[in-house]
Amino acid sequence: MNSKVKDGEDSDMEDMAYMEEKKWETGDSEELIRVQEISKTFHLSAKQRKMEHSASKTTMREWDKWLRRRYRSYIWKQWKKPKTRAKSLMQLGIPEWQARAVSNCRKAYWHMAKNGHVQRAISKERLVQAGYYSILDRYESLHLCN
Repeated sequence: MNSKVKDGEDSDMEDMAYMEEKKWETGDSEELIRVQEISKTFHLSAKQRKMEHSASKTTMREWDKWLRRRYRSYIWKQWKKPKTRAKSLMQLGIPEWQARAVSNCRKAYWHMAKNGHVQRAISKERLVQAGYYSILDRYESLHLCN
């Protein structure tokens, strides 16, 4: 700061200009370095938060996919007999010949839940209409994602 004490607005403006000039003359003043470090830290932490959010959403998407498959396997298991499976698939819009072929398959419930015909018949939209829970939808509603 200037050692002289002057009265009036002009002297205050000169003092401020003098201080700014001295600060920037040194180039790497401590205050400037501190501000740069803080801004780098903030920028880095913002990137980290964005990456963590992205990773969380990806994880929620994977869990939601797994959960829908689990729901389908439970529904497939509830239908028990091939006749019931074929009838239910036909009611959900699968052609008769495909429904009969899929319903007579002896693969495990988990494998059948990944079958394309079963996925088409028991789609995500139908699961939501039936009242099944979606982790991803809940996550997006809480985090106001796009």
